[in-house]
Amino acid sequence: MYKVGVPIVVVYQASNVDTGKTIAMDIFDETQAKDVAKSVVSMTEMGTTGRYFATFTPDTEGEWVAMMYDSLPPAKGHVVKAFTVTNQSIDSVGDNVDAVKAKTDNLPDDPADQSLVEVAIATAESNIRGSDNDTLKTLADQLDAIQSPPMVG
Repeated sequence: MYKVGVPIVVVYQASNVDTGKTIAMDIFDETQAKDVAKSVVSMTEMGTTGRYFATFTPDTEGEWVAMMYDSLPPAKGHVVKAFTVTNQSIDSVGDNVDAVKAKTDNLPDDPADQSLVEVAIATAESNIRGSDNDTLKTLADQLDAIQSPPMVG
């Protein structure tokens, strides 16, 4: 699968691995309409290998088709290749999985281990209560009892 907005490299091998050919690439979008702007008049040959390449960038999801052929009359050697285009690619899914893994690597092996949860709660309560072990109600009552001093503006 390929991702919307990411260039797709298309490679074509000419009949008999012929070099110096003018290989065209017609691109058909997800509605099977020829996308003239994305089509290529002449693909680039890789050295003198008889293999040619070009790129196109799909702009929406769907099944895109590239048709390559030797465009000099008489046109010949037609081949097609379909590309499934989505909003995700294997790379982007892998990146998302890695991000989730990085955020969860520090979790305990068994997050349901009740004793670890109870220790964390007791530690938090101890930090809140302080050394005199006041309850939250006692602290709230003490805060409510604080009076504002007289002031001059």
